[in-house]
Amino acid sequence: MPRHAANAARWVEKENNRGRNCYYTLNEVKANNAPYDLAKPDKGDIVALAGFHTDVDPVGEGDYNARRARLLNGTRDRVLATEPTLVVDSGNGLQPVYLLDKPWPIDRLDEVESQNRGLLDRFEGDVGTWAADRLLRVPFTVNYSSPKKVQKGYPEQTQATVVHVGARRADATGLPPPKAQKPDKQHDTVKAPKEIPEAKQAKLLERFNDYALVGNAQLRDRYEYAAEDGLADTSRSGFDRSIALMLKAEGFTYNEFCFLVQEQPPEVSAFPDKAADGDWRYFHRAYYRDVDETMEPSDQPGLKVTAWDSVPDIEPPLVLVESTLTVPATSLLIAEPNTGKSAMALDMAVAIASGADWNRKRVMQAGVLYVAVEAEASIVQRIRPYQAELKGLPFHVVGAQSFDLSTAAGREQVLGLVLAAVEPLPDPVRFIVIDTLSDAAPAVDENAPEFGAVVQWGRRLAEQLDCHVMFAHHKAKHSQGSRGHTSVPAKADTIIELYMDNSGVATATYTKQRDLPSRGLTFKFGFDSVDTGQLDNLGHPVTVPRIHYNEMDLAPGGPDPVEEAEQTRFAILDEFEKAGRHIGRDKAMKRLKRDGLPTFRAEDYSPRLEAYAAEGWLEGKPGQFQITEMGTQWLGKNRDRLEFDLFR
Repeated sequence: MPRHAANAARWVEKENNRGRNCYYTLNEVKANNAPYDLAKPDKGDIVALAGFHTDVDPVGEGDYNARRARLLNGTRDRVLATEPTLVVDSGNGLQPVYLLDKPWPIDRLDEVESQNRGLLDRFEGDVGTWAADRLLRVPFTVNYSSPKKVQKGYPEQTQATVVHVGARRADATGLPPPKAQKPDKQHDTVKAPKEIPEAKQAKLLERFNDYALVGNAQLRDRYEYAAEDGLADTSRSGFDRSIALMLKAEGFTYNEFCFLVQEQPPEVSAFPDKAADGDWRYFHRAYYRDVDETMEPSDQPGLKVTAWDSVPDIEPPLVLVESTLTVPATSLLIAEPNTGKSAMALDMAVAIASGADWNRKRVMQAGVLYVAVEAEASIVQRIRPYQAELKGLPFHVVGAQSFDLSTAAGREQVLGLVLAAVEPLPDPVRFIVIDTLSDAAPAVDENAPEFGAVVQWGRRLAEQLDCHVMFAHHKAKHSQGSRGHTSVPAKADTIIELYMDNSGVATATYTKQRDLPSRGLTFKFGFDSVDTGQLDNLGHPVTVPRIHYNEMDLAPGGPDPVEEAEQTRFAILDEFEKAGRHIGRDKAMKRLKRDGLPTFRAEDYSPRLEAYAAEGWLEGKPGQFQITEMGTQWLGKNRDRLEFDLFR
């Protein structure tokens, strides 16, 4: 924040009007070279001690209003009796401040924090708010509650007001007795953790990203997005101890924990700065603390065992597109460049906005937000043929401006921007398309674990808006599946892969489906060239592709199993005959995808060929199979019939 008071006031007003909560530090800190002090200062940044403070939130039973009433009718009088210099009602709790006539030198830090603990103990303040680097709410600013707090009954916005102004004081006379911190000899002498060998780092990150974060929603939210829900102590140290406790509960060793947390954003975690300073005591205290008083009792780790007949009924997922998409969830639409992924995503988005059937599948009409990160002008151009259908409907387009998911801080900022953008819309947004995943996070290495965090961000957005977030993404160059780190497909609920043949017909296959019974099903579509009604600079009509679905589509129930098995055998044997030798799984799967037939796992390929050999279609040893005379004759006899069934 600028040091000049007028500039500071303008900056606070501007940032608060943008929907950002604004805080200040009570004690004087050294100047920051950046134009705005956006990062939270550490205790090492404090140069003088301005006074004492505490932070008292409404606690106890009852809803938000009942807890607030108890705070204002009882606790406030006890606070005022201690003659504070200033009391700010943050809109949630009370923040009493006791300013000194003259600042104390930094060598009296322990004395100040002991007095802060005494205040905290007297007024039953928030655990951990005794720290001298604690952030306090800027008076007269709006406090924006997180969506999860709103769900718990908190107001969406509250105003921070000054409810008392008093005099400064010379010392702590008349305040509650100070409370010294317990000695911590266990952590006084701690060596640096052992380094994780480079050869093991990839496996460790894969275990962390693909299993720990996927399986533990609270750890995921805390680690990736600095979520404070469930934290009694929302200070940086409280946040860090909570992370340490959950990683320990997931089975990560102390050395692994130290390796994983050093990449946390420094504005919410002290781990990076402590590691740079060689202060491993901080890590040791966080990891080996027996009881984590920073967490609310409901968040303490433990197993909750419930008898099967006592498990409450779970509502089925909300279906956005029949047999295709649910809410809240995420999906990947994977294809090579220029093979129809944007056209298909756009066609689906138009159907949802209008409520019309999509590919003969029923949809739930809802608002749509199409984020055109890759080629905004092209997407806008492609929408033109749909203009008549979309007139007056909740279809919205967002360009690439301010949409960068490369960092945790960037994802947090974009999340706030999206939530703020859709809030005033008359129709709830249930479908968000981000086209494409790579362009939305341009600074992230696609093969790094952080690439999966971008898809996980989509999951968070889906849960907060109760919507479906679809990422258009590129196919891997030399194999099946999506490009990039393995955590990307692991974090998606639905995956649809597109393949376009030489004739321009695209085949879509549901290769992953968490909640609906459509995994393995396929459908096909072609493209019409539609005139946009515009002319280019040479006077030629401007055309764009638009999808048409036809007789090739498979019904939601899927094909007849006997017919499908015969078509699969035909496709594989045909490839054996063309090659004149054994063919590998990749080539066989490419053919199945081209023909719109379900593919199968690598471990199922050899048993499939052995079954064909047992039936007389193939001969030879595993890995060296060749088509038999019987197989060749069957192909010739049935080629016209089966090829007609596949492509009619």
